[in-house]
Amino acid sequence: MNKKILICGFSGSGKSTALKIIQDWDQKSQFLAIQDLDQRILKSHSAKAKSISELIEKLGWDEFRKIERGEFESFLKEESPAVLALGGGTLNPLVWELYGNARSLKWIHIEADFENCFKRLKLDVEKEARPLLKLGEMELRRIYQEREVIFKKIPTRIINKSTIGEFRSQVVAFLEEILS
Repeated sequence: MNKKILICGFSGSGKSTALKIIQDWDQKSQFLAIQDLDQRILKSHSAKAKSISELIEKLGWDEFRKIERGEFESFLKEESPAVLALGGGTLNPLVWELYGNARSLKWIHIEADFENCFKRLKLDVEKEARPLLKLGEMELRRIYQEREVIFKKIPTRIINKSTIGEFRSQVVAFLEEILS
C-alpha cells in the first residue's frame, strides 16, 4: 500500500492535533511516516530561518509558497505510506486540480468555523508560529472564506468543534476505514 493521507484545513482548525492523534494511534505499528509540512520546510531550510514566520519574513509569501509546494511535491514522490499535515494555504486551486482526484491520496479536511480558528490562533502561546495573525482579523476572514471554497471539495471532513475525545474518535475512525 502506498497511500498518502493529507490533512488540510485553515490555520487553527486542528491539523496539528489530528496529527498527534494519528501518531498516538500508529505508535505501536509505526506503519505510517507521520510528518508536518512546516517541519519539513524548516528542516530543509534551517540555514535560512528557525521558524516559518522568520522564513516568510526573509523570503516573502510568494517565495515561501514556492518552497511549500516543492516540499509537498517531494513528499508525494516518496514511496512509503505516510501522513502529512499541510500548511493552511498549501491547498490552492492548482494543487487541487493536479492532485485532488489522485487515487493514492486520501484527503481529510479538518473543518472549524472562522471564530474558533481565530480564537485558537490568538490563544496560541507560540504566536510567532502563526504568521497569518499579522494580517489582522478582517484579512484572515477573507482568506478563510477564499480557502473554504477549495476545502469544501474534499469529501472527507472532520468537524472540529467537539470535545477532544470526540475529535479523536472521528480521526481514528477515518484512519481505520481507509487503512483497512
